[in-house]
Amino acid sequence: MGENQEETEINYTRTLTLSLDENNRIVAKWIIDNEQGQTGTSFF
Repeated sequence: MGENQEETEINYTRTLTLSLDENNRIVAKWIIDNEQGQTGTSFF
């Protein structure tokens, strides 16, 4: 459970999933309240 940085009482749930693709890049999927999503890739 998270909260906005503002002083409101609005809470949300979020899930961060990390995995590796076939080129060993990190694939991140960030889902907020089961509806708003963001994805990204990186490497190490």
